Amino acid sequence: MPPTQMIKHYAVRYRNGDSKIFRGRWDEIADQIIGHKGVLYKGFKYIDDAREWIKINAIPYRTKKTPHKRNHHYLYVDGSFSQKTGRSGWGYVVMKNEVAVFEDFGSCNNDSGSRNIVGELHATLEGVNRCINKSISEVTIVHDYAGIGAWALDHWRAKKPVAINYKRAIQCYMGQIKINFEKVNGHCGIHWNEYADELTRMYMSTGR
Repeated sequence: MPPTQMIKHYAVRYRNGDSKIFRGRWDEIADQIIGHKGVLYKGFKYIDDAREWIKINAIPYRTKKTPHKRNHHYLYVDGSFSQKTGRSGWGYVVMKNEVAVFEDFGSCNNDSGSRNIVGELHATLEGVNRCINKSISEVTIVHDYAGIGAWALDHWRAKKPVAINYKRAIQCYMGQIKINFEKVNGHCGIHWNEYADELTRMYMSTGR
């Protein structure tokens, strides 16, 4: 039997935060995995390994009803792309107890053709580096692009240079500061996510 037709336990994490384990051959269960936006999955021989993968690799989702932990730093990041300038905008804000502690924005070249993703990754690295320089010991990155957490935690394999460089840098930072990740749906009305989104376009009026 070809390896792709082996019976496995497929651990799946969906975009809305749900998780499931399917047992069977890939051609029997693929349609329940492929085609779902933001889905993460991995196949295992034993069900206990599949359960452990879901437990360890879960990235929680943030909604309007999710409270912020008191005295905890949150780094909200976002990216944009301008057809007019051909550049990617980036922006981040670090907040604590519902107050902005510091923020920044700017633009960067988009040689990779990854459009707003370049800005998303750049904002993340800039924000984390600032947290380290401010001697912050722990931060939760709230992001609407799944790759920010997925590449950092080895959920996704980095293939393109922009992803490889980001993964190398963020994992290096993870040795200097404790980083948690939360996924949020873009443009869903969460204040700080919308605030970071607005920052990504500020460079067009300031020339940064």
